[in-house]
Amino acid sequence: MSELTKNLKLYKADPTTDGNDTFNIHKMLNENWDKIDTEFKTQGVTVTKLHGIRTIVSQTTNVNFMTGEITAFNHDTDDLEVSMNTTLLYEGAHYTINSDNQSIDIVDGVWEGSAEQPKLFYFTVTRNQINNLVFSDGQSIQDGTITKNKLDNNIADILENAVIATDAIPTEPLPINADTLDGHNINYFATTTDINNIESKVNNCSEQISSIAEDNAYQTPTIVDTQIIIQKQSNINRLYFKLDNDLNGDITISLDGGNTSLPLKDIDGVNVTSLDKGFVEVVYETSFFTYAPKKIIGANLEYSRYSTFELFMRFGFDPIRAKSL
Repeated sequence: MSELTKNLKLYKADPTTDGNDTFNIHKMLNENWDKIDTEFKTQGVTVTKLHGIRTIVSQTTNVNFMTGEITAFNHDTDDLEVSMNTTLLYEGAHYTINSDNQSIDIVDGVWEGSAEQPKLFYFTVTRNQINNLVFSDGQSIQDGTITKNKLDNNIADILENAVIATDAIPTEPLPINADTLDGHNINYFATTTDINNIESKVNNCSEQISSIAEDNAYQTPTIVDTQIIIQKQSNINRLYFKLDNDLNGDITISLDGGNTSLPLKDIDGVNVTSLDKGFVEVVYETSFFTYAPKKIIGANLEYSRYSTFELFMRFGFDPIRAKSL
């Protein structure tokens, strides 16, 4: 059966009696690590905070933080916190610690002060002093001298239990098949990132479909003299709009609210100077627009620019039936 270790009361599972139990990460690992961490903190580490302030009255890119209580700094074991006035600065983003371990160099921002408005740099060094660990037999671990008899057997026990517990955790999800679906035993894992990526792609598709649908609808343009102002929402180059009145003159089309415009040309490249009121289709050609008129001659429709499906869906017109008339 399970038991607790003698000194730190760390939980030890018995593989013989507890082997079929559900692995409890909190009980078998996290609580034990917390006890070890607390014991290490109380015996092994002394935390000291040192403070200093530096006043800057000119423009600079380097500030020395050896001031006030701070007389030394070890980048490997100590932590440095820097604030400029009331703004917290972050290492790597705003500054780097110079190789002399006595000053910081600017990465981003403006370090410029004046006598009237000085820049005040506040420094805090958190010094993590590692002490010698003393065990129940009176022996201690000196720096660089870890011997077998100085280690408590509990540490080895914890590591052994951790290995056993880790081996019991499946490294891959179980496959989804008919049996697991019927038994509701589906172990397929999706991270929050996976779900967010899928949701983002679905939203993008939805936005693209909406934009294409808007570009395939007849717009009501804004007319300024002979300038036609419409919108292009997607990568579709065919655009449609409805004119309420005839339009005559050098006709241009704008896609940016009227700031710039491009000429409207016919299929032969000649500028279009007259449009009758009604439904109009144009094709965006980068440097101009091509007018695509729809002509009905007798019972025949000029439909070379459209597929049969497009004609039927857009105009309710069947060109095959029309040719037979």
